[in-house]
Order: sequence, then structure tokens, then C-alpha cells
Amino acid sequence: MLFSSGQKLYGDRYEIIKQIGKGGFGITYLAEDSKGKQVVIKTLNENAQNSPDVEQLKVSFKDEALKLASCNHPHIVQYENFFNEDELPCLVIEYIDGLNLWETVNKQGVLNESKALLFVNQIGSALIETHSKGLLHRDVKPNNIILRRSNWEVVLIDFGLSRQFHHQNQAKNESLNHGFAALEQSIQGLPQGEFTDVYALAATLYYLLTKIVPTPSFTRASRAKGFVLKPPIEINPNINLVVNQAIMMGMTLDPNDDNRPKNIEKWLDLFGELIPSIDSNAPTWRITELKVESRVDTESKVAQLPKLQLFKKIANAFQDFFETKSSHNLVNSKNYQSNLPSKSKYKYPQILQSKRGYNLREENISDLLIARNLPGLFEKLLELKGLQIGQDYTLRWLYAVGGQSIVYLAEKSNQELVIVKVPYLDYHRPAYISQEQINKYRFHLIKEAELLKKFNHTNLPKFYELIYGFNPLHNGYRSDEIVNQEPYLVMEFIKGVDLSEVTRYFHNQRSINYEELELLAWEVISKINDFCITIFQEGYLYSDINPLNLILTANDGQIRILDAGSLIPVNPDENISPPFTESYIPVEYVEAYEQGKMIYPNSQYVMYAMGKMLWEILTNKQPYPGENPNLSEPIFQKYSADLQKLINHLIQSKYNSFEGLKKAIDSRDISF
Repeated sequence: MLFSSGQKLYGDRYEIIKQIGKGGFGITYLAEDSKGKQVVIKTLNENAQNSPDVEQLKVSFKDEALKLASCNHPHIVQYENFFNEDELPCLVIEYIDGLNLWETVNKQGVLNESKALLFVNQIGSALIETHSKGLLHRDVKPNNIILRRSNWEVVLIDFGLSRQFHHQNQAKNESLNHGFAALEQSIQGLPQGEFTDVYALAATLYYLLTKIVPTPSFTRASRAKGFVLKPPIEINPNINLVVNQAIMMGMTLDPNDDNRPKNIEKWLDLFGELIPSIDSNAPTWRITELKVESRVDTESKVAQLPKLQLFKKIANAFQDFFETKSSHNLVNSKNYQSNLPSKSKYKYPQILQSKRGYNLREENISDLLIARNLPGLFEKLLELKGLQIGQDYTLRWLYAVGGQSIVYLAEKSNQELVIVKVPYLDYHRPAYISQEQINKYRFHLIKEAELLKKFNHTNLPKFYELIYGFNPLHNGYRSDEIVNQEPYLVMEFIKGVDLSEVTRYFHNQRSINYEELELLAWEVISKINDFCITIFQEGYLYSDINPLNLILTANDGQIRILDAGSLIPVNPDENISPPFTESYIPVEYVEAYEQGKMIYPNSQYVMYAMGKMLWEILTNKQPYPGENPNLSEPIFQKYSADLQKLINHLIQSKYNSFEGLKKAIDSRDISF
């Protein structure tokens, strides 16, 4: 079965636009989702569907897709979804607007060395992440590396989801088609590993610097006269000797030969100081063009921007995500019925088929839990939908699954929506749940409730109540006391969009308004710092500053903070493991974490996270764990010198306190 233009998939969520690629066992389509965003859908082609091994291919296809889902990296194509269409597995990934490196070299000629090394370093970092998840790419080549038009970074695509399933004769024939595959992909019995992708990445660099496809490894192994690998420096004499040597070592024919580095890190080390920073991602042909673009003059322009008008504009852009009580009641609708999971044990009124966002949210949670190797947990958590908490609340939608709690969207008897949190446990594996775990996660939730009550006047969600009640997921496995004394934290549901979504909205406009982005940045830092001052005076820090924990409200355009579970005492407490997001914490904290140590957060830690988050908002670039943001980024130069200085000081820990940061913010002639 092949898909045709205009065909709807996955309950009308996707519409096929056209076929854009076909391989030995896979086929690729350009599609559009229900929000109008273009995506790519990959599935098995007719050859695979007619194969006697088709069922195994489907299983392996999904397994590889879930591994890709776990690879969250700025230089890896983004996983969007996985579903089955008439028993045919379908992988949905982001659509990347740009040319692949094969097309780029054919159009512009060989790349200069620094540019090529930058791209190779970015893809190398992607492969390191891939290998850490136990996944080999097996098809690294210029055609599978796309240069984004939006930010001029490269992205690795086509994770060879069917490549590992080829029979040996098919693998051999395919490897003869290009010069980027290692010998072990052609000859049965030779080992494959991270070094297999090393060969392909070295061969890719060979092509970028010479515009010549390397002699195929299988041909080289035949020892036929004249079929040797010519050193790239003989084709392009401008290549550095160190680069030439690194390419030749990476393309060592025998995978057992120690001359070929065993992993990407060791191969990249061969370049020494020649390799550019992964953040130095503005190709030289763009730098001149970017430098002439004006930066924001905050004194004369930003101060004139009406804040309320800006945030109303953003809220209107995201109106489809917001629920309005008058037109979207969840209960007692005569026109719609819910598709309740068959496992649900509770009878409750017919409810309106969820607004699109809640359905998609649950689907994403399902995919993420499988990617986290928690199969079965999603179905178990759905059993709580319809459960009544106390006298006033009914659980309607699974909303989020964190490390310490599970979040449901619930409905009050007056049809108001609220958030209800329950302690996180591996409910699908009750035999593995200890009493110690139950006590630990209940303690965390009760502590969060106390903190919400304490800071009920701040930007955190409003505390409603803490209810102790029946948890059927424990029933049959625990004592009545445990089953009937589950804490449920009821709190305000803040309608809006997180700052990550807001950032994408700004940067996806045809003409980016840098003045509005600057205003947004000043508003965010002002509000978050005021919050930090308030809680610090009460002896607390917020340990997990990141865009997903901050939300722009739908009704009044305010910046709110979602997760009270990230509040920690200022004074170190050995009983507390501070929540954090690795991409935003200082380098020394990442290094300590990787060594199994923990440095307790302080105010400079929090301000560093603020600076890194602001840099992400302004540049639309995902921060990389363990690396400071590149403050020389060309797009970063578009903003005022004062904002650049502020972020630089946040990253360099120049402010001694939140009060000191407030003075720096208030010294500006801007009305917040």
C-alpha cells in the first residue's frame, strides 16, 4: 500500500502532500499536520511490505523510531510522532527547509576547511548522542546532512531505519553505490560499531573538501589495480596536513585496525585546535550579510513598544491552544462523545471530545514513556481518567509525567479546569514499588503543596487544596491504609503557552521582529528575577529555570512559573536532590554530575540558567549541555549592547545577588 496526495492519515491529523524519497525498504512523504505545519512521514515501501519478513521489519522499524525519539539534540532531525496506518508503521519527523551538503557542494564547490570542520563537528556531536543511545546511523553521507536555511546549522537525517534489516547480498550491493560506507557494511562477519560511523563521517569530510566521492571501500578491498584511496590533499592542496591525516585514519579499511579511531570523540580529537566550536555556526558567506543588519536601539525603540499590545498579539496567535469555558465545556455536550479508553473503570457523563491539544498531549506522553523504556505505564495511568477526587474534582486528561509527580487536567463541579498532581511511581510494575518509594514521592508532593501555600501570592500556580483519597492503582497490592491515603494536590490550571513555543513563534515569522524579541527578553528577566528575590528572602531558590517551566498566559499576557517542585532551600539539604535541566546549568555542575557528584545550587547557578534561557529566546538555538552559549553568534549581535552585556554578566557570574541583577535591570530606561 502506498499513500497518495491528499490522503488523510491518523484520524485526519496528517494529509499527504507528495512523495519526496524512496530507498531499498523505505519511502518518504511530505505531509501537513492539522495545524498546517509541514512534516515528513516515513514508512515501509512496497518491497518491504511484500517481504516474507514484513512483521519483523515492522517491529524493528518501531524499535528504531523509538530510539530516535530518545535522541534529543539540536543537530539531529526532530522526532514528532509514531503511529500505525492500516497496520503500516509510520514515523513522523520534522521537515527541514534547506539543502543537503551534497547539493550545497555541487552548487557552490568545495567548502573552505573551517566551514567543513564546523559542519563535521556538529554532526559528530549528533553521532555521539546517537551512539550513547545504543543506535548506529549506518548511512552518514552528504545527502543525509541538511543545512538549515533558518540558522545555517546542519542536521543529521535519515537514521537508516531499514538499513539494519537488509540481507547481506543487498547490503553489499547497496554499499557499492557510494563511497561513504565502511567495509564492514559489505562483508559478512566483520564487526560493526561506532567506528562504522567514523568511516562515513571521515568520507563525508573528504567529499566536502574535494567534491570527489571517495573510492568505495569494497572496491579498495578488492585490491584491483588503480583502485586506491587518493589522499584528499592530492586533490585539494589547500587542505591542512592534520586534516588530511585525520581523514585517512578515519577511512582506514579494516575495522579491526587501530588506525581507525573506535569512536567519534577519538576521531575528532585528531583535529586538535583546528576543529571550531560547535556553536560557531555562522558560515563565512553569511557573516558579512548579517553584520550589516541593524541591532536594536533599546533607548529609542524598545521603550516605545507597547507591552500589552505585544503580548495580546502573541496570545491571539496561540488562541487555538487555549480553552474557553463558554464554548468548550468538557461535560454534558449533546453534540460529542468522548472516546474513553476501554480500561477505564469509571462511569461519568458524556464529555466533549477533547480539544485537539489535549489529544495530542496524551499521544506525545505515550511516545515519550515508551522512549523512556516504560511500556505499559501510559495505559495504566489512563485508568485514572474519570476518577473523582474529593467532592468537587474529576480527572479528565493525562497532562504530564515528571520525575516526581504525574499531572492530570481535572474538572471542578462548576466546569472550571484545574491541575491535579499525584505521586509518580512505576504503577505498571507494582511488584517493584517499595514502601520507601511510596513515602518518598508522597513527601515530595506534600512538600510542594506546602510551598505553593507559602508562595501563593507569587507567579506560581495558586494552591487550592491537598486531598487524601483512594488510589485504585494501588488496589490489590497495598494495604487499605496506603490505598485510601493517596495525596492529591489540586492547583490552578494556567492557560497559555510555554516560552519555548513563544520563541518558535517569533523566529518562524517571515520577517523576525527583533525589537519585540528584545522586549520579551527584558520582560522575562524582570519578572523571573522579581520572583527569585521574593523566594530568596524566604530562604528558597528555584533550581530549574528553563523555557518549558515558564508560561505566557492567555488572558493577560503575564509570565507565570509552572513547577513549584523546583523550589529548594537556600541552605544545602542532603535530603534534597535539586531538580534541573542539564542544558541550562553551569558547566562545572554538568561536569560534577557526569562524575557522579553533586554541587548544591546557589544564586549564581540560577542566574546562569536565566542567561542561557535568554540566549535561547533571542537566537532560537537549543543550548548544549556543558557548554557556555556562543555570545559571538551573529544573530545575537542584533540586540542592544545593554542586553548583550546583561546576558554576558549572567553567564560569567558577575552579579553577586538577585538584588544586584535587579539594579542592572532597573537602571535601564524601559517601562515594564
